[in-house]
Amino acid sequence: MFVFDVASGASRQVPLPDDCFGELGATPPQAIWTPDSRRAFFLCLAPDASRFELIRYDFASGRAETVFEEEADSFLDLNHSLYRSMGANVRVLVGGRQAITFSQRDGWGHLYLVDLEGGRDIRQLTRGEWVVHDIVAVDESEGGGFVYFTAGGREPGRNPYWRHVYRAPLEGDAEVELLTPEPADHAVTVAAPVLIGAASTFAPSGRYFVSNSSTLDSPPVSRLRRSDGSVVATLEEADAGGLFARGYEPPLPFSVKAADGETDLYGVVYRPKNFEEGRKYPVIEHIYGGPQTNVVPRSFASAAGVERVGGQGDFSTFTALGFAVVTIDARGTPWRSKAFHDVMWKKHDEFTLEDHVAALEQLGERFEWLDMERIGITGHSWGGYSSALAMLRYPDVYKVAVSSAGPYDYRYLYPPFVKWTGWPEYEDGGRFAPDAAARPANLTPHAALASKLEGKLLIVYGEHDENSLPASTVTFIDALIDANRDFDLLLLPNRDHFFTQEPYFIRRRWDYFVKHMLGAEPPADYSLPQP
Repeated sequence: MFVFDVASGASRQVPLPDDCFGELGATPPQAIWTPDSRRAFFLCLAPDASRFELIRYDFASGRAETVFEEEADSFLDLNHSLYRSMGANVRVLVGGRQAITFSQRDGWGHLYLVDLEGGRDIRQLTRGEWVVHDIVAVDESEGGGFVYFTAGGREPGRNPYWRHVYRAPLEGDAEVELLTPEPADHAVTVAAPVLIGAASTFAPSGRYFVSNSSTLDSPPVSRLRRSDGSVVATLEEADAGGLFARGYEPPLPFSVKAADGETDLYGVVYRPKNFEEGRKYPVIEHIYGGPQTNVVPRSFASAAGVERVGGQGDFSTFTALGFAVVTIDARGTPWRSKAFHDVMWKKHDEFTLEDHVAALEQLGERFEWLDMERIGITGHSWGGYSSALAMLRYPDVYKVAVSSAGPYDYRYLYPPFVKWTGWPEYEDGGRFAPDAAARPANLTPHAALASKLEGKLLIVYGEHDENSLPASTVTFIDALIDANRDFDLLLLPNRDHFFTQEPYFIRRRWDYFVKHMLGAEPPADYSLPQP
């Protein structure tokens, strides 16, 4: 990090710790400037996210000092969802003597008011078996003030993934207040570095905000509210009549138990179009499974595919072809307790696929129209990783897969993923491969399981994928060839990581499942319109 004097052009490097590291998505290290621009606070995570430091930097003296830090036995999050978050939940209050920080130190994601002069907690602002998602505003009114935030799981009997807006007082012993009581998912946004061009739905004065609420089967309603949650006006109610007229059916929400027989998991299932009682329908599971986000639709837009989830967002399209579609957020994903999120830590070789299998078994008992002998799976990016791994680890369950852009070998992952996977451990005790053939002793690549493949697998990757590097896919392909296993391959020239909206890819994925799960021949040269 460097500081530049605009007038003179002089520059100075900020003396941050050598291991000050930024998370994927450029959350930290980011600068929080004081109103007088004399100081800035930098957020530093250790590369393995085991330590967080808030560092105060004085521009006049050039001095940097740690004013608050926290350590964890596993990994720390400054906001427990990477892709669906609005940045780090750290706010320095006016004057620079106090800050609000996010922590899971009591087993749940909560907010704390901390003293930056002594580096200690002043008080815990939120508590309980529920989780804070995003700080959306801070009001430091004289004589009190509030922090406004979204959270889930606090209201009994509701989907724990539904977001509601709350506020907690910065002083005193008053309780947390629910500001959006409607039983639905409530979306608000805040201007943040990771949301380029996003505008806050909170007024600059903090006196008003706009919330957009919906459920899987009820379209969004936008309301203008006062800061105490009272409704000023209903701004708009979305009309989804045209969507329903074209035959769209919202998915059915469900709850099942994880493989441990105790933990509640949540998901949705889409019935095939033109559903007939007495028939059995093949199942396609859309999977992501990565530790940095969840993908089960919780709002109308995500269920209908308007908001793309897990790089795909077209869950319901397969229903027109005669498939039932299932998606599940298993253990190891965020937005639940710290223990729930930690399940996958340093055990990515398993990817909690046992939870997915357990969920499918329970769904087969609950819905007799699901054909448990014909189960396919598909996913992109981490979903590509986990869908291919499902074929290798559970060949008796999953029979067909389309896996796209998967990081099949941990040697090709970006460093920020170390917080979840752990450092590679080689036989010589080091973190770096002693030779080209060496594999980490603690991380099993797909290549090592290539001989387990039994079903039909289509691997898809972009030639210029800057995220899941092509070398990772080629390594997996090479192992499948060495194991004498049949597979199908689709290379997309000149594409990067994001090709899931391309008509050609969509059509080829449809064709693969139609051919190998329905036993039908897809129409030749079928062309989808360009988006």
